Amino acid sequence: MPLSRSTLSAGWLPTEEFGQLLIADVVQQSVATNVGKPIQTNAQTMYFPRLTSEAPADFVAEGADLPLGDPGLDDVAVTPAKVAGLTIVTAEAVEDASPDVSKVVGDSLVRAISTKIDQAFVGNLPAPAPKGIASLTNVTDVTGSTPDNLADLDVIADAIAAVPDQGGEPTHILVSPGVAKHLAKLKTGSGSNQPLLGTDATKATVRTAYGLPLVTVRALTDSALYVVDGSRIAVVLRRTATVDISKDRFFESDRVAVRARGRVGFGFLHPETIAKVGVALA
Repeated sequence: MPLSRSTLSAGWLPTEEFGQLLIADVVQQSVATNVGKPIQTNAQTMYFPRLTSEAPADFVAEGADLPLGDPGLDDVAVTPAKVAGLTIVTAEAVEDASPDVSKVVGDSLVRAISTKIDQAFVGNLPAPAPKGIASLTNVTDVTGSTPDNLADLDVIADAIAAVPDQGGEPTHILVSPGVAKHLAKLKTGSGSNQPLLGTDATKATVRTAYGLPLVTVRALTDSALYVVDGSRIAVVLRRTATVDISKDRFFESDRVAVRARGRVGFGFLHPETIAKVGVALA
């Protein structure tokens, strides 16, 4: 259903600045850009160097040869894929309304694009979507073929401990809304009303486990949660985001099309620092 004068108030047309505002709002709202490291670029493809093995070192006697060798290096290539949204506004709304229209339409497009980015980030969507966490074959699987019922936080402690074992530093716990609700109800003991989860001292609504924030991702299912090192995840955004309008396609109905598009890709620089926990809630 197109936005009309009855649902909007004010006259506007998207400006060139909308493209950069779109990027800024997506970065603020998307789980991917808040967990990983958002990087803006004009390049078609970005390459991130990755250390696969250390250079040799050893204790040596005076005058003896030093160990010789090179560190193992390769790179992770990230080519951002196009993500876009389209909405329709009646000509009357464009001509007769106030600046509030830009916020209504802009917020809608930002939510749609952010949601799709997060679905790709945690999922394994078909091309042309970028590959996400669920597509990785070399994450650290804590539970294997035996999912945990999350009766306590022990398995999360195991997952947190697994990340430093792989050379990372855990920063976030990614959970589905169902898992977040389940964990929020856990108590410190039988008959206790004290929640097992902690709270962030700076954000009362953020729950924590062992000091790490729980990040609720609507695109996740209840079958898994992830402990990640966000510093090892690159979220690449092309700077050439655009917001365009067209009066041509819907000429016969006197409507205006508003299109927002950008490009995003993910670089998982050390997938082993992502710890997966299989979940089977009772």
